[in-house]
Amino acid sequence: MAGKIILSVIEGAYTGTRYRFDSRMLCFIGRAPNCNIQLQGEAAEGISRCHCLLDIQPPRAMIRDLGSKNGTFLNEHEIGNAKMAEGKELPFYELSDNDTIRIGFNVFRVSLVQPLKCHVCHKVLPDSTPVDPVSGYRICMECLSIGMRSPVLPSSKTLPMRTCAVCGINILFPPDKNAPPPGGFLCNDCRLRNADPNRTHKLPENNQTASNLFSIPGYRTLRHLGKGGMGDVYLGQNTETLEKVAIKVLRPDIASFEDCRTDFLREVENLKRMQHPNIIGWKDFQKNDEAHFLIQEYCSGGTLRNWMELHGGTLELRTALDLTYQILDGLDYIHHLHFTQISELDDREHQVTGLVHRDITPRNIFISVSENIPEAKISDFGLAKAFELAGLSGNTQTGDFSGTFGFICKQQLINYKYARPEVDVWAAAAVLYYMLTGTPPRNFTGDKTMRAFEKPPLSIAGKHPELTPALAAVIDGALDDSDKLRYSTASALKMALMAAE
Repeated sequence: MAGKIILSVIEGAYTGTRYRFDSRMLCFIGRAPNCNIQLQGEAAEGISRCHCLLDIQPPRAMIRDLGSKNGTFLNEHEIGNAKMAEGKELPFYELSDNDTIRIGFNVFRVSLVQPLKCHVCHKVLPDSTPVDPVSGYRICMECLSIGMRSPVLPSSKTLPMRTCAVCGINILFPPDKNAPPPGGFLCNDCRLRNADPNRTHKLPENNQTASNLFSIPGYRTLRHLGKGGMGDVYLGQNTETLEKVAIKVLRPDIASFEDCRTDFLREVENLKRMQHPNIIGWKDFQKNDEAHFLIQEYCSGGTLRNWMELHGGTLELRTALDLTYQILDGLDYIHHLHFTQISELDDREHQVTGLVHRDITPRNIFISVSENIPEAKISDFGLAKAFELAGLSGNTQTGDFSGTFGFICKQQLINYKYARPEVDVWAAAAVLYYMLTGTPPRNFTGDKTMRAFEKPPLSIAGKHPELTPALAAVIDGALDDSDKLRYSTASALKMALMAAE
């Protein structure tokens, strides 16, 4: 699990009631019927219709008063009321474990429940992971497969290591463990991707391992994973925890271009402020005279495009929908993210809500595979910007355009500088179209100009054997960019798709 938030009512008419949140959401508390936590009767005394707002991001949460008449109190300190809210929006306050929230005569106790992690390697585990009967702890399958049942402290890492014959990662191996098969030892990720574990695998060549190209304190580089417009990506390993990581490298020749350097550093800043199961995880950032290095979560399935190629070019409807729901959950999170950003034009701090990604494509969605179940992770935030600061951030000049043709709507091409969340929602629908058909919804045939957008996206009806007319209608509607886009929020498209199933 990714963690959860529990609100327990310890004073007031609802004493003993507990509210549990285990996913990203905005929670309104007040008297109004549409509030997530509606206080009625005796509990509603002194409560405004929409009293306060909780921004739930398990295992983190923030609170903000919404200009209530009688105020919101955090640990008996008033954080907002109607008078304090005059002419401005009140700030969010970070919640800590065991904090108390008082509104009216109701007092809530906050519990921040941390994610369930493997006792050995500290990898996040699903709730269903059983307790290992030998050690009495919950342990991931990878650690169990090599007999590891207790954490190894850095000072006592004396166990022998095995090196995966495919990816080159080092894994601790108990001395009494059976010898690896004739073809060499394979880690769990590589075993999943190679049907025959006894097959002989060749180690990457020296010029692919990148160990001779750069050195990063705390990490070793294993092999080259791919190449992007601004640099290269390598498989790496944390030398302390032995965790696999992906290392994005901005080469010196590219870093000399200010726009490229700005995009790379913006991605670093954007990732640092995010924590969501469907967003690629940030690990570290380092730089030296050679290059800039962004260390992030490694996804064993590679990009969605690569993963689809390994599975025949298209996906089953159930798999495609599940991945789309995860992509939409990640988009909903970034579209409501709260943070402070300094405008380059007026040099002032602005409290803003929401980033727009602007480049949702099968190449920027990564797949993490756990127990044969794929999980989507949104990556590449170099083009993401705060849409509330459109025209103030200095990130985009009039006439600028970035994005991937085939996965952008007409509105994004025309008005890129002022792109809002709905362009990401359109792109998510385009990615769903791609997962089901293997092609983008628009055929450019080499014409990447406005003329190509004069024709509507191709209908998906009849292009997938499992697709019902109801689902086809929702997808076609989501991709209609002839006028105003139909779905302005990620949650709206998700609900429409689920209703059509």
